[in-house]
Amino acid sequence: YEGLHRFDPQAERLKSDEERVVKKIDKKIMIWFCIMFIALQLDRQNIKQALTDNLLDDLGLNTNAIFYACFLFGGITSQMVSKNIGPHRWIPTQMVLWSIIASAQVSHVC
Repeated sequence: YEGLHRFDPQAERLKSDEERVVKKIDKKIMIWFCIMFIALQLDRQNIKQALTDNLLDDLGLNTNAIFYACFLFGGITSQMVSKNIGPHRWIPTQMVLWSIIASAQVSHVC
């Protein structure tokens, strides 16, 4: 109820204001969304290729071991960093860094 004092049920939106907001959202948010989605797809493709190339057999591991190791290492440290710098900074940073890493690995897929 933080902004309850600003709420006006009688207010009417203008069509031009709504179009301006939608354009602003398209420019600022949707472009990043598309870039991050492409990076996610690249990362998924890299994982699929590694699994079909007998990566797990070569390392002597199974998918459960990899999942738990990544979850413990990545999850706990990520939460600690998020607590220190705030999720509003840490989550976008994670997305950008993960996208850069996935994009750097794409040369091996092609």
